[in-house]
Amino acid sequence: MRRFVTFEGGEGSGKTTQIKLAAGWLKERGIFALSTAEPGGTP
Repeated sequence: MRRFVTFEGGEGSGKTTQIKLAAGWLKERGIFALSTAEPGGTP
């Protein structure tokens, strides 16, 4: 089963940090994780 997770918040709120932590946690458990960014945002 596939899931789609979003992280939202203002600038400097820690979204990128949380995305990296979540992706790392999933990958450690053998679960595929793909991170993307909306156009115009900072990668």
